[in-house]
Amino acid sequence: MEERPDLPGVQGRQHIWDASGDLSVAAGEILVVGGNNPDLLNSVSLKSNPEPGVRYFLDMNEKLGQVTSALFRIPEDGLAPGKWLTPEGDVSSKPCPDTT
Repeated sequence: MEERPDLPGVQGRQHIWDASGDLSVAAGEILVVGGNNPDLLNSVSLKSNPEPGVRYFLDMNEKLGQVTSALFRIPEDGLAPGKWLTPEGDVSSKPCPDTT
C-alpha cells in the first residue's frame, strides 16, 4: 500500500505497508494495515497520515499474473471513525458495500 499525499507542501509517495502470505480474502473481510492478519507477514508497516486529500493505492496479487488494485482518496471533510471508502470515492458505513 502506498500513501500518496496530495497536500500543499507535501511531495512524494510513501510505501506504508507490505505484507505477504497465502490468504484468500472475501468481500467484506477486513485487513488491518500493519495489524495481525492471519496468514500474512508484515514486512513494511509505517504509520499512515489519513488527512483530507491523501490518496491510498492498494494492490493485491491474486493468481500468477493477476493483480487487483484500487485507489482511495480521503474526502475533503475527512473520514469519520467507523466509516469506509470505496474506490468510487463514496463513504460507506460498512466495508465492501453491495453495489448491485
